[in-house]
Amino acid sequence: MTLLEIFAGYTSFTLQNALDAKRAQELAKKDDLTGLYNDRWFNVRLSETLAEARTNNKELVVMFMDLDSFKEINDTHGHLAGSQVLREVGFILKRIVTRGNATIARYGGDEFVMILPETNLDEGVTICEQIREAIAEHTFLSREWAYHMPPLHLAGIISASIGIAQHLPDPASTVSVEKEKGELLKRADGAMYRAKSGGRNQVVVDQVANARR
Repeated sequence: MTLLEIFAGYTSFTLQNALDAKRAQELAKKDDLTGLYNDRWFNVRLSETLAEARTNNKELVVMFMDLDSFKEINDTHGHLAGSQVLREVGFILKRIVTRGNATIARYGGDEFVMILPETNLDEGVTICEQIREAIAEHTFLSREWAYHMPPLHLAGIISASIGIAQHLPDPASTVSVEKEKGELLKRADGAMYRAKSGGRNQVVVDQVANARR
């Protein structure tokens, strides 16, 4: 019995260490504020997704999103309020995008990115429009927040400018995955900036077709 107890204790300790290591590994992929993935893991997943696309020959889309008028929240109500707005945007994204193979991440500041594997452009635009509408219609800080701060009921202030780019895989391509990744992100980012300069609160599609090699 003593030997079994020693063995059971050792096994339990080993399993706990393994679980702790796995938990730490998962936390390292996440953004502390929103609970979404961080930019580091997003870049890893985008490389993996592009490599997979060459194998299964299925298209994908990437979204780049920036919040409109976010600085106004920070300037008027403080950075704690701004942080709560970012958390709520994270909740909205997770509520709308339920696909198990999607990767949603906070890219930094008030920028968010998303990978939708095995998704065509029309499907991607539909999801982006749902996100844009949900953010524009949402009343932020409608409940007590932070350290028992009273609700602010911020409506009609925050909206989102979204750029979306489609990737059509070429199994015979000799271009490196990392170069493809850079070009795809640049296209999605450029589309997002066109949404900003074109009036904000809109989804803009990058029209550059993949060059077949």
